[in-house]
Amino acid sequence: MLRPVPEADVATVAETIRAELADIVGETQVTAEESARAAFAVDGLEPDWVVSPSSGEQAAAALKCAAQRDLDA
Repeated sequence: MLRPVPEADVATVAETIRAELADIVGETQVTAEESARAAFAVDGLEPDWVVSPSSGEQAAAALKCAAQRDLDA
């Protein structure tokens, strides 16, 4: 039986993932600014963060990170 995840745990996991993405692309290349999130909305759904890799290697690593955590990219 699945148990609900406490909100604090969800926040901790989210911050861990954000930090992992920042390690890949650099801290300044991961943003949660509303204007950036709105610009990348799809069907009214905004991402939690906008990640801006500066190379193909960074893009591949960020996508791998997202896939390993079953995130939509």
